[in-house]
Amino acid sequence: MESVATHASRLQVTASDLSGYGPVEGLPELREALAEILHVRAADLIVTTGASEALQLSLTCMADPGDTVRTPRPAFPGFDQLASLSGLRIEHYTAPGDLSWPEPPEVTATVICTPHNPTGVITSRTVLPTRTRGWTIWDISHTSLFGADADEFRHGLAESEILVCSLSKLLRLPGARLGCLISGSSALIRAVTAAKTHMSISAGLPGQMLALELRDPAMELEMKHRQRGSALV
Repeated sequence: MESVATHASRLQVTASDLSGYGPVEGLPELREALAEILHVRAADLIVTTGASEALQLSLTCMADPGDTVRTPRPAFPGFDQLASLSGLRIEHYTAPGDLSWPEPPEVTATVICTPHNPTGVITSRTVLPTRTRGWTIWDISHTSLFGADADEFRHGLAESEILVCSLSKLLRLPGARLGCLISGSSALIRAVTAAKTHMSISAGLPGQMLALELRDPAMELEMKHRQRGSALV
């Protein structure tokens, strides 16, 4: 099996490739590849500079300053930090915990991390039928996209659901800074594209090209093996 270093050494990145910005939404080939894995339309998926940018874009575009977002505690501290940067009011819920009750009217969005970091507890999408108000941001950064763990997210995201993934974690290449944002709401995708144009503009081209190189069957098997055998990071 070829190593990541071998794949990286084969990248044909030229000065011309780096002399301009890439597509805001991400390389079309990478978007198509990820869309195929997740059974979504490429038009519903945007490649981001890490999952943190996907989270920030989600929080910025689905709410107005002063709106309320529910975030888990304990959790990745970036949830609260990014919500604060977007001017949102933060309400905490204990995680892992019961999310089956309807949201109060003032809540615009709820962030759910599954598997939960740091406990590893998995929250199923079955909690959604009784949660009829607001957006749900699913952070599945610790889930392998190749195996059965992501199956329940391959079947028709609602317009009020946003999926955030970390390709950097999946590929064990944090320096590549790659993530993606997926939404069934075309209005949200348009807003995210407009906001990203004035933020990072585009994810790094070499990282996107490397992600495409790593999508061979042998590497997919390796990623699944690593996912089963490693702790949350």
